Amino acid sequence: MLVCADYPTGQKFTPGPDGGIDVFVPDGESGRKVLQVKNFAMKFTSTEFRQVKRSLNRVADTAEAQGWKVTEWHLVTPRDPTPGYFAKIGDLVAARGISSWSWMGLTHLDILAGRHPDLVDYYLNGGKDRLVEQLADLTAIIRGDMTAAQGQRLQPSDIGERIMALARAANNDPHYRYHFETSDGPPVARDEPWLVAVASEQHGPLWLHVKVYAKFYAALEERPITTKVRVNTAGNPELAESFEQFLNFGTDVYVPADAAEAELDLPGNLGGVLGNAEIRIIAGSSEGGEQDDPPPTLMAGARNPAGAIVAELELHRTELTRGVRGGVRVVWTDVAELFKLEIRSMPDSAELDVTITMGWEIKGRLPADLVDTFAFMDALERGVCLGISPSYGPRRYDFGTPLQQDRENDLHLTARVVSALHIIQQHCNELLRMPSEISSPELKRIFEAATLLQGDPATATWAPFTLTVDSDDGPTLVPGARINVAVTTPLTITLDETDHRLGLVASFLDATVASVDGSQVTLNPQDPSSKATRVLAVGEEYRVWVDSSSLSPPDDEGVE
Repeated sequence: MLVCADYPTGQKFTPGPDGGIDVFVPDGESGRKVLQVKNFAMKFTSTEFRQVKRSLNRVADTAEAQGWKVTEWHLVTPRDPTPGYFAKIGDLVAARGISSWSWMGLTHLDILAGRHPDLVDYYLNGGKDRLVEQLADLTAIIRGDMTAAQGQRLQPSDIGERIMALARAANNDPHYRYHFETSDGPPVARDEPWLVAVASEQHGPLWLHVKVYAKFYAALEERPITTKVRVNTAGNPELAESFEQFLNFGTDVYVPADAAEAELDLPGNLGGVLGNAEIRIIAGSSEGGEQDDPPPTLMAGARNPAGAIVAELELHRTELTRGVRGGVRVVWTDVAELFKLEIRSMPDSAELDVTITMGWEIKGRLPADLVDTFAFMDALERGVCLGISPSYGPRRYDFGTPLQQDRENDLHLTARVVSALHIIQQHCNELLRMPSEISSPELKRIFEAATLLQGDPATATWAPFTLTVDSDDGPTLVPGARINVAVTTPLTITLDETDHRLGLVASFLDATVASVDGSQVTLNPQDPSSKATRVLAVGEEYRVWVDSSSLSPPDDEGVE
């Protein structure tokens, strides 16, 4: 425990098949500092040397087998080294390729004892019993007489002295430290390093929070925090099912106050039996990694009835939970966190329970972050098979049965919009985000702009319009003449009432001169069903070019 207190991130192994490791400290991504603890207090002879040699070899073999590196190795024993055995152990360490080591003997342990006197008192001098009694007395004081009169707010001066007294006494605990806070409301969940519990009580209008922090990782093993929960599911089938899923797969569960009772064993006598209390058990994802765990990423593929892969999407493992009955629940999510694949399995069943969830929260997001996800979700229609494959190497899909749902029209349209805006963004210097809503005319302009920006022509119907002709330079137009016209206009789209300029577009029109009034000329489509051909252009805005070979009116039989 002295070693663990000096290395707070050290993890302690219990006696057994520990791979030659008593305590290890993570050191980088793939390194560990290993501390081997030996109770050689009376002597260190050839017998003890052989034990150290066996432990050292086991450590080195374990590291090679599991793919990590021993960055430091330390022998911890309450006996200082002799020059001969110090040299022998040094040779063993060097032979196994370990660059740094030390012998932490009695002198070093005396230094550690000086740094952590609370540990010595707790384990050797009866401090454990004294600490329990002291905390019980002080906790009773702070709970007993600190209520305020009705409607009266407690002031810091009313409780500060008692809190400081409790803090001084409580922080003699060798495993945990205690901090105290007050607020006007109940506690708010926060992720803090080393925080293991928060005990809160309301005293009149004021809340007092006692926050418990582990001093080092091994504290949770030496003085574990345990909870006993009794749940009554009678008459509540929804709670019964939720609790079954928790037992099977370790999923979240909420138990209302009328169906729950808990007994908390918290440090500092802060626990006890809690009746009429809501209980929420939140899944803790165990991403640690047994060798048979699935890889952190995989590919999802959609195969159509003809056998072709029509879409793929990389998924990342975001949750891995295990139930007390041995079931495993794995959740895979795309980078946009819109597509979720949840797989549940029980150890006694060969079947997998697969659930697909698709989200739609895209307002304000970047099209590039969504395009792959929506293309994949849009491909999932009736008859398509969903498969999964490792993300490395050639695809090795394992496909399930064909899906039974029809494609959603709204999803298909949204996928088209995301794809179009993704194309447009590659040609637009302004950052585009998904709008909150799009009108039908705006939608048409987005699709047309995407087509044009890819270098493809687009067609569109057009309505009669009037233009001003320069009488000096312009051609002479007469009513009834069939003419070819080219018009350049800005290419823009509108997202959430903001216009985005994308360039120029040229529209080629087959028109008829409807009327001429001085310099004002009105043009009609030559045929009501005729459409303008539109392409990207370089030129002046709102410039009209007229083909001078088509200025005369048609004859009686018509001219094609």
